[in-house]
Amino acid sequence: MTAAADDDSARRLRAWMHAYLTHLQVDPDRLGTVLDVAAVGIVNSAWRNSVVEDWHAGRGPLSDADMLIINSHSTWRVRQLLHRWRRDLGLPYDTPTVAIDDSVGDFDWLGSRLYAWFANPHRKLPTGQILGGLAGDDMADYDQHAAGVLGGLLAQADTLGVAGSLWRAALHGALACRHWWGTSTWPQLVKECVSAAFDGEHEYWSRYGQQLRELPPLPAQIATPEAMRSILLHRPWTLQAASADWLIRLGIRFLCPPMVTPTGLPDIKESDVL
Repeated sequence: MTAAADDDSARRLRAWMHAYLTHLQVDPDRLGTVLDVAAVGIVNSAWRNSVVEDWHAGRGPLSDADMLIINSHSTWRVRQLLHRWRRDLGLPYDTPTVAIDDSVGDFDWLGSRLYAWFANPHRKLPTGQILGGLAGDDMADYDQHAAGVLGGLLAQADTLGVAGSLWRAALHGALACRHWWGTSTWPQLVKECVSAAFDGEHEYWSRYGQQLRELPPLPAQIATPEAMRSILLHRPWTLQAASADWLIRLGIRFLCPPMVTPTGLPDIKESDVL
């Protein structure tokens, strides 16, 4: 661990994040697992929680269905970049996470690579739009936001170590994005979604029966339980617009399993992480 990360407040925060990730069924000691979920937190911070919300809200050009597709694709792509960095360092998936604590220089390179991908105005989104065209006059604001988030990720490594910075990103993703592909809760959400879509006796119907009866017919891409389960578990960014819209109208995000608050953690506030 870096010298800065060795002070009492940093140790307490690292211990809190380690314990909370364990509670959320994310193994904090396995580098590959941490990178998988850190990708969710990085995308939520650098993409979703930005001026992108203005493009999504109200009459903006991005629908809820678009966001389902783009968010999952972005998470998959950032996960690829994180694991390419890991492999370039010669580290196996099962490397202990703390083994990278002092790799600050290599982590700086990763931050620069992530920024270049997020803020590339020529980046083509899975919905077919080009980032620069979608952003228009907001492109500079988005660029500044992405730079700030990724700069913050790197700065945290100076105080928490690289492992601590990645734990923080992973914890943000696991807590704030429990309904996203890439989190430990996603498989259970998919199970409930498939059940609600094809089982009229599912308890979801007792709460939202009238709304569900107004759904259009299932699009061919997700017309069977097997097809819906497979695409949601493995490649939700390949959903066609009609399929994604159907799932949004079903209320897929509301099928996330309930959160269980952990007990016995070190005395740190969730707001210090989120």
